Amino acid sequence: MSFDWYKIIVFLILFSVSITIEAQEFATIENVTSGTKLQNHNILDIAQDSQGYLWIGTNWGLFKYDGYQFKPYTIITSPSLVNNNIKTLIVQDDNLWIGTKGGLNIINTKTNSSESITSSSKNGLASNYVTKLYKDKKNNIWVGYNTDKLSKYIGNFEFQHFDLKVNKNGMLFIVNDIVEATPNTFYVKLLCETLNGNYITIIEAKYDGNKLSTKVIKEGVMDNVLILSIDNRLHLIERNNLYKFNEDSGNFKLMNNLFRQDSVQNLTFYADKTNNIFIGTQNKSFYNLNKETYLPQNYTIISDNETWINTFFTDNSGLLWAGTTNGLFKIKKRANLFKRQLQESYLGYRNKMRSIIQDKKGEIYAVNQTNLFKYDTINKEFIDLKWENKNNSAPYALLENDENSLLVGSQGSGISIYNKNTNVCKPFFKKHQKLSNNHIIKLFRDSHDILWIGTLDGLYYFDKKNDWIVKIQNSNLQEGIEESESIYEIKPFKDNQLWIGTNTGLYHLQVDYSVFPLQFHATKIETIQDAVRSILIDNDILWIATQTQGLLKYHSKTHKLTQINETNGLSSNTVYSILSGKNHEIWLGTINGLSRYNTLSKEFLNYYDYDGLASNEFNASSQLKAKNGELFFGGQNGISQFMPSNFKTDSTNFNLNISTISWYSAKADSTFKIESEYIKNKPLELPFNNAFVNFEFSLTDYFKPANNTFKYKISGFHNDWRVLNKTNVLSFTILPPGNYNLEVMASTNYGKWNNQHITIPIIVKQIYYKRWWFITASLVLILLIFYLIRKYELSHIIKLESLRLQISRDLHDELGSSLTGIAIRSELLKEKIGMKAKDKVLDEIAEQSRSAVDSLSDIVWAIDSRNNSIQNLSDRMGNILYLLLKPLNITYTFETLQERKPLYLKQDYRQHLLLIFKETITNIVKHSNATHVAVTFMREKNKIKLEIKDNGTKVIKTTTNLNGNGIKNIRMRAKKIKADLRINATNGFTVELLFDYLK
Repeated sequence: MSFDWYKIIVFLILFSVSITIEAQEFATIENVTSGTKLQNHNILDIAQDSQGYLWIGTNWGLFKYDGYQFKPYTIITSPSLVNNNIKTLIVQDDNLWIGTKGGLNIINTKTNSSESITSSSKNGLASNYVTKLYKDKKNNIWVGYNTDKLSKYIGNFEFQHFDLKVNKNGMLFIVNDIVEATPNTFYVKLLCETLNGNYITIIEAKYDGNKLSTKVIKEGVMDNVLILSIDNRLHLIERNNLYKFNEDSGNFKLMNNLFRQDSVQNLTFYADKTNNIFIGTQNKSFYNLNKETYLPQNYTIISDNETWINTFFTDNSGLLWAGTTNGLFKIKKRANLFKRQLQESYLGYRNKMRSIIQDKKGEIYAVNQTNLFKYDTINKEFIDLKWENKNNSAPYALLENDENSLLVGSQGSGISIYNKNTNVCKPFFKKHQKLSNNHIIKLFRDSHDILWIGTLDGLYYFDKKNDWIVKIQNSNLQEGIEESESIYEIKPFKDNQLWIGTNTGLYHLQVDYSVFPLQFHATKIETIQDAVRSILIDNDILWIATQTQGLLKYHSKTHKLTQINETNGLSSNTVYSILSGKNHEIWLGTINGLSRYNTLSKEFLNYYDYDGLASNEFNASSQLKAKNGELFFGGQNGISQFMPSNFKTDSTNFNLNISTISWYSAKADSTFKIESEYIKNKPLELPFNNAFVNFEFSLTDYFKPANNTFKYKISGFHNDWRVLNKTNVLSFTILPPGNYNLEVMASTNYGKWNNQHITIPIIVKQIYYKRWWFITASLVLILLIFYLIRKYELSHIIKLESLRLQISRDLHDELGSSLTGIAIRSELLKEKIGMKAKDKVLDEIAEQSRSAVDSLSDIVWAIDSRNNSIQNLSDRMGNILYLLLKPLNITYTFETLQERKPLYLKQDYRQHLLLIFKETITNIVKHSNATHVAVTFMREKNKIKLEIKDNGTKVIKTTTNLNGNGIKNIRMRAKKIKADLRINATNGFTVELLFDYLK
């Protein structure tokens, strides 16, 4: 092959230029897996889901990245994978497709559910070893294997298989890559490893909706072959030659030679959404490909270790990711928001800028620790004037003296004057005019032509008219500035007033110019106790840059002081310089970046060296707002120049997610986690005994995730917005029961607040005994208990009343007649009847008295609760039989219950049954001529039967016959115990009583 030497020369020149500008092309190259679980993993593929999470496929499993941590998915996690060796990833809608050596997994990234598909599945894969997944322009999924087969997913976990038919002489091919040039036209790279090298076959495959027609467009033993579709045309790299495929001719056209033969081993060929082309190598490096010239540019080394670049991926923010054999790298191009002037690369050393000014003619001058520069408005750059500085000391402050000269304050040699015409700098003061301290920090000339000089050791003024240098001492002041204070800032105010910033705070100086020496009145602002490095005056408002307290807002009339610091979004609390921008913006040069503050919205946007700043650290007194509105900020390595009107303040549109919600349940003594994507606006229910509730947030701006800021408010708990300080975790020790709405917003590393915000309804359940239904039920139960207690009390009262009535009735019935008889017979004794009659009456009185005693004994026995058992009743019945029948020589038999367990009767049943028994025996004694009485007291199932029968042949009729009160009482008492009663008085006397004792 012949070489065009002129092309090689041009290429080498262009390549050498690209090498020199690599540091400008990429501002950040960072291995994000260093020190993590993935630090030694071989990253084979990268994808981003619809929520913005990154998914990393490795040879040791799958990992989900939210900017803060890597969550693993393996064969033993839930959900699990079919194999840990991940070969390829692709995202389709909300599904992540994962090709492994053991089959295919599909994870729904919103629900975290997973499905697995293998060759054993019905209409499943053609092989379990998946080598390539590809999503075509119509959102169809194609699957390549370690065989010469290709499959198209047709839905419902089923595939349509196609045989590429390239097996030659038993060679086993695998699908290595798939690209699509135009819809339904694919190019498939197949690879077979042979002893002579890799045998590559490139196939053109056209799909017509039903079948796949194929033809070979290139084959042979080739090394280092990569394919890519650029502008809908197939491009191929073989070794280090770049070719473009012509579909009409079917041939490849050589476009360029990328590098010298075998100098670079290319491994991956990638184009992002805007067709920026990247080629990764095995030499720990990658480079861009210029689409116009097809020449490589920006050759970039990403690691000091041996590293092969396997894959590239560009996320939704435009951040470039590289998967390597040494972990995962993120790569960001340097933004060109600022013009960098006088950087280290220009001078060969770090350029510490001290002062920048613009004279009345509009010319801009800047000074560093040795040199004086002038801004060239045509070429837009600073030119070294190469001045002759006869003071031989480092310049520090600049001030226009007149149209032909500048005053230069130095570190040790006082003040010099620079002549613009001669380019010479020499001492300014005459020999008799001396400063006690020659370390000049600040120079200012007021409208009275008084030169104010701020030094390391106090404040001076020079009156040119009277040729005097005066140090402001306590003797000159009613209230003075300390003599040893360092003067950092001098700012004019209205009506002959000055604001003086020192190393201890802020002074207000009122000057009387009508006398000489000048008279002063100084007041220290006691609320400011920090070094004041710079002041910006806006009417009555002073914006003050401080050494440690950030930005202070001081109102000169109301003396109100407001502190604005890092918690509000300021890039650093050490602020050196301050300038006004457009509208209501303030720009602040800090020790760590440049901050833009909107005084209305009170929001910050922050910028850093990777955005194009000359350096992140700025210097005091080294700032200028030019007449055209352009801003210049000097720092530790040059000047950052920009026009504020060119900066947009648009919000961002990244995904804001809740990565994890966790809480500790004291009841279960365990921690609960929700790790899948939480459905926004879905209520989160927490138990009442929650503790240590944590919400972990993530914003899918992965450039500097540690600098992303989150703020929140919880309606119902506190309604003000609160900022999470340098963390993505919102923690509560405990959330009290109630209904809340958690609202979350996020800002990026730059301070831009995201469009999307999250609202989560939170329901913290109340403990059961404080819930309305429990309280209601408890009140109802308490009322029911009170009701039952009262009912019981009333029932008890009624029972007692009933017992009293029963006792009174029994006493009346049983004792009334006996006592009445006794009373009548007692009256008869008063009538002095005869002795014989008296004896009879006395006998009757005795009889009736005994009867009354017996009746009273029966009543007392009946109401005694100790006698509730049937056994006690049987004993009482036997006693009555003995007392009533034995004296009359009437024999009796008494057959009673014999129970293993005692049987008990209600008190009223027992009383009625006893009185029925006694009344019956009494009737037999009085009205029957019986000589024998048989009593049976037995249990029949759940009933008790009492049978009383004598052997009498007739019933003797008396004044109290069977139709009297005795029989009535028996019937009445039988009715009260709901007993079946049968009385027979035909031959003798028979009573049968049957009742249910369980009722």
